[in-house]
Amino acid sequence: MKKPIIILLLLISVQGFTQDIREYDKQLHFAVGTLISTSVYFVVYYHTGSKFLAVSSAIVATAIVAIGKEIYDQIDYGGFDFKDIKATVYSCSISIPLSLVLGKKFKLKIN
Repeated sequence: MKKPIIILLLLISVQGFTQDIREYDKQLHFAVGTLISTSVYFVVYYHTGSKFLAVSSAIVATAIVAIGKEIYDQIDYGGFDFKDIKATVYSCSISIPLSLVLGKKFKLKIN
């Protein structure tokens, strides 16, 4: 089960390199997406013990926050930007494999 998830995340990360992340705003979206997805991964994994559920929840939560932020931007000043959503969600391609490695390294215990 691990291999398909890791392969999928690697493919997403390769696709993500086509995103121009030199803009400061995109870097902020990437950083916040990394923080959200890593946090959600560890909380869900700690409470359920399921890596699949933790990975899925992290991706979905990050996407929901990214879309919500862009809807807010559209309402606030008419600035919906799909590239911001992409930058936020692409952060999962870094944070989730990192979470999998850190979870093993620190031997995260489940209740």
